[in-house]
Amino acid sequence: MPSPIASGARRPRRYPRASRPAGHPARRRDIPTVSSPTRQQHRAMHLLWRRAGVTSRADRLALTSAVVRRPLSSSAELTEGEAGTVLAYMEELDRKPGRLAAAVRHFLSTRYAPRGAS
Repeated sequence: MPSPIASGARRPRRYPRASRPAGHPARRRDIPTVSSPTRQQHRAMHLLWRRAGVTSRADRLALTSAVVRRPLSSSAELTEGEAGTVLAYMEELDRKPGRLAAAVRHFLSTRYAPRGAS
């Protein structure tokens, strides 16, 4: 009798596959992916930063980190939802002329003000 392997047939499993125990982490394909900000969101954020007079990358990241309440080293680290939050916040401030720029100046002046100076 020829071997099943020699004939190209698959060898039957000796043991059934074990199911994942309760509480076991999901397989990678079962974990939902978090999307990055869209190109349109990036453009809108940069437009609002220009309106606010923010030209420094470090200042943009500091302000964005403050809005999303976590440290960022790049705007690409934002999720699409966080980018939406940043845009909603900035657009709300931008509805009244000068309010966005004033809020940004205030934040940056308190952030970079020397500590202990009165």
